[in-house]
Amino acid sequence: MRVPTPVRMPAGLAVAAFLAVAGCASSPDPDPAAGPEGQASASSGHYQPGAPGESGQSLESTGPGALGLLPHTEDDVHFMQMMIVHHAQALEMTALVPERTTREDIHRLAGRIEASQADEIALMERWLERRGESAPQVDFPDPHHAHGDHHAGGHHADPGSVDHGQMDHDHSDMPGMLSPEQLEELAAAHGEEFDRLFLEFMIFHHEGAVHMVHDLFRSPAGGQDGEIFGFASHVESDQRIEIDRMRGMLRSGS
Repeated sequence: MRVPTPVRMPAGLAVAAFLAVAGCASSPDPDPAAGPEGQASASSGHYQPGAPGESGQSLESTGPGALGLLPHTEDDVHFMQMMIVHHAQALEMTALVPERTTREDIHRLAGRIEASQADEIALMERWLERRGESAPQVDFPDPHHAHGDHHAGGHHADPGSVDHGQMDHDHSDMPGMLSPEQLEELAAAHGEEFDRLFLEFMIFHHEGAVHMVHDLFRSPAGGQDGEIFGFASHVESDQRIEIDRMRGMLRSGS
């Protein structure tokens, strides 16, 4: 299977386009006009056109299709679930920045990552919920208690109940995910050492997200509908832009 080449566009425009697709996907289907035998009436649910020379068929008004949702696959669900976990670790890393760096550009970078990835976590959780799929519960501790005090779903966890680097269990075998030991190393650093480690680790982390998108597009059934393709393409584009920015910050050292 050929890996689709994602369309590059500014991150803000990509998010707007994705939300527009999602909005269209949730709109009710228009009433079908009178047509050949076998076509559904407006009161009989959704109508699926047939192939050339074949009649269409009425679809039951139950399940995700009744909500006007695009079809999804196990590969799509797995991608969304694992990307939630992946984004949550990025937020765990950005939570360390305020007390450990003196560089204003790293403060700004961390703020952008935090805002965009927290929004995307909420979006992915809603996507899964609307399709009756489970979203992983991911916690990351407070910077005052080693890492963070947030919950990916917007709830706050008890900092004392969460171990360093723990998000349900060790996900360091996932592309770009830091091990608990690497998170400990980052949390223990300050000043220039922290700045270097933060940029190197976040580049590695972002490259992992790009790898996950490529894995989705290589899968036999994943990323086939416009909603998933649009979101995954946005993730890749956004992460690549930030990778280039962070590499420049590493070179400049200021």
